[in-house]
Amino acid sequence: MDTRASESRPASAPTVLADLAPTPGGEALVIEVECRTSPRASRGKRHPVTIASDWSVTTPHDIEAERVAIAFGAYTSCVALVDETVPAFRESLALLTRRTRPRLRRGQASWRLPEDAEVARCCIGVTFPNPAKALRHLRSLDHLVGASEAPAWQLRQVFSQVEQAWGSWEGRPHVGPEVTSLVREAGGVTDLWHCGVHPDEISRMAAVADVVDEPLPVSFYLAMAFGEADPDWLRQALRHRPDPDVAAWLAGLDRLAQVGDGDTWGRWLAHGLPRNAVRSLVRAGVDPALVDDVARATGWRPERAARNLAAWTELDCRPGVAEFAALARHQVSDVRVSSDLIDELIDEMGSLVKDSVWSPVALSRTEVAVMLAVLGNRVAVLNAVHAGVRGVAGLDDYVFGEAR
Repeated sequence: MDTRASESRPASAPTVLADLAPTPGGEALVIEVECRTSPRASRGKRHPVTIASDWSVTTPHDIEAERVAIAFGAYTSCVALVDETVPAFRESLALLTRRTRPRLRRGQASWRLPEDAEVARCCIGVTFPNPAKALRHLRSLDHLVGASEAPAWQLRQVFSQVEQAWGSWEGRPHVGPEVTSLVREAGGVTDLWHCGVHPDEISRMAAVADVVDEPLPVSFYLAMAFGEADPDWLRQALRHRPDPDVAAWLAGLDRLAQVGDGDTWGRWLAHGLPRNAVRSLVRAGVDPALVDDVARATGWRPERAARNLAAWTELDCRPGVAEFAALARHQVSDVRVSSDLIDELIDEMGSLVKDSVWSPVALSRTEVAVMLAVLGNRVAVLNAVHAGVRGVAGLDDYVFGEAR
């Protein structure tokens, strides 16, 4: 896996509601802010300001007249309020209410903000251990102030009153049991909220794994939010293995790991194989249909056939039905060889040919490995090859003939 930092692409990007109003109920927001007449002033007289549902701003002053005064060198903070501070509040509201989620950059064990969200003397180059801490910083007032051209004092005053209307941005979302029941861990909905996942997204993400009849872990939702899983690919795989932990694992795979179609992954997973074994089989292009063919030829249960196919694949060997049938005839039902021993044996045979002790021998790695599994040791394999045995061809006569 490429562990360099890369931009995560959510499987289903959250929707930004363009009509977000300044209050949760859509009403106008009335706040009090200081009115300062000098950029060097440390305080000013407070007066009410109304931010309407369409984001128009009403102050006790004539803003257009104040613009004219500014053109002649005067200063009034209410113009900055209308032109900079309220727009900054509006822009940040989608982030604070989890209606949008930045595409964090993920490294091997760290997270970074998007480059265009990093702020000088605040978070450029800063890494975070998890998405919750990265997004908590992005939502922090210090970061929002640093990212804005608005007067810092004014933005802080506005946000302190806005939070009274909206509630704490870091509190718990209000959800019903239908959403809570979709997340396995107690408090999981709140954990996801801290990671920037809105409850509405939880329902949409869970629908991708609707074949799973158990609550899904938080890790599944985080993988869907910040990973690279293709929803259609994931649905295909889960049809065969509707397990919540498998769903989380699959969702967390990056695009480079998602070789092959989801149906193939699911058919291998259906046999209960370890995840790394499934990954190896898919990467090697082994057809899941081979499981039934091997089971019929050997008399093994499909699960044993699948385990053997996986074990041989890990050895970089590709036995076919004929090889597995031979292994079964010789009562080799589990892999008993190592990759190092196979390599050593192939090297030794190559040296015998190179030194003209043997004539050239045409044996694949798989054929050498199968012979080693049947005969049990390198000396027995060398003797068999010297006697003319080539893979499974003649192996029965050689072994059973010696037994007789």
